[in-house]
Amino acid sequence: MAYQKQILKLGENNPSAILYYNGRVFVGTRTTSAKLLNVNANNLADYTSITFPDVKYQEGGDYTGQNKYVSILKLLQIGGKIYILFSGSSQLVIVEVDPVTMTWKDVVTTRNVNDVLSFWSDVNGRFIYVSGYALGYAPSPDLTTGVISQFSVGDWKLVNTIIIPNISSQYAPVTGDSTYLYYVNDAFNAGGVFMVWRSPIGSPTDVKIVNSSLKGVFLGSDMEHFNNYVYLSTFHYPNTNVDLNGKLYRFNKNTLLVDIYNTGLQNNVRGFFSDNNNLYVSSLATATSPGRISRINTSGNIDHFILPSTDVPELITGDKADNLYMVSKTVPGVIYRYSISSMFTPTPTTSSTTTPAPIPVGTWLQELVQGGTITISQSDYYTLIMSNSKKKWKVVAGETL
Repeated sequence: MAYQKQILKLGENNPSAILYYNGRVFVGTRTTSAKLLNVNANNLADYTSITFPDVKYQEGGDYTGQNKYVSILKLLQIGGKIYILFSGSSQLVIVEVDPVTMTWKDVVTTRNVNDVLSFWSDVNGRFIYVSGYALGYAPSPDLTTGVISQFSVGDWKLVNTIIIPNISSQYAPVTGDSTYLYYVNDAFNAGGVFMVWRSPIGSPTDVKIVNSSLKGVFLGSDMEHFNNYVYLSTFHYPNTNVDLNGKLYRFNKNTLLVDIYNTGLQNNVRGFFSDNNNLYVSSLATATSPGRISRINTSGNIDHFILPSTDVPELITGDKADNLYMVSKTVPGVIYRYSISSMFTPTPTTSSTTTPAPIPVGTWLQELVQGGTITISQSDYYTLIMSNSKKKWKVVAGETL
């Protein structure tokens, strides 16, 4: 399908979650109260929506008067139903939505966690795991104990509460695979240390921890499994000297060891989508550099598609055919559809890119696969990928390749 850009209606602001399912694109908003859009993937102008009611908590204490359905944080599809994780309240709220009728109901409403962060379903759709902070262990603002709440899908019973100590951050997403559950804590505080936990799916309370020496990292909520790694979106944290623009933290699922994968961009990485053969990464536009979609294949090679200057998408999903769907966190929001075959060719060429911005040290310059020039702004070693083979050149500032 061809490229399409659809500006949403006023009030359909700040899209914060996106999910493709069965020919539809579901988009959640970060508004009070939240909205869920059901969009025709073939025609983005054709969509319906539901607005969640302006319901306040009446439980007493600090929770009285807080909006129950504010800010959709994550979307999941399990067994033909869409599940919504809400954020912004001091409770855990999960809603089940029928994607055809758009009728909905609460399935989980509990006060066992505070500051809900993310959720993930096991591959068989039996359980949902939600990460947050344990109210009984670390009342706000001293949030130093994380908790993963495991609920059984269907009866929605709380099966396990997995306590993760020594949390130094408010950002700690959860994910998993058929064997393990993974829980990640960024080094949000200037002196914090990045950590990864792993526990077996069959014994989730048996937690193993690995500390990284990397510090001062602001971790986004997006995570993606690809090629035996879990990739994490990262940001530069202003109180440190760490500059992670355009770089991805990833950890090896076997060793849990963490390293940094350099995308070659100067932009913040915001979202991922994998079709098993390739990992697609979205990065934001800056004042000096347009946004890009990057493609990483199983060999580790990377190439980039430069987006139109008027497109500023962040979150990304796809249909595992030929289409990527993205949203901009704007007022009102915007949804995009891009054709993968139109953006990328088997052998990328300079004809699909404009002159890149100054490239960080260690970048892979995929744009030079079939010629083209680029001026190096800093003397250092650069790895150039030429027809899928890598070779290093020592170049000096001002030299043109």
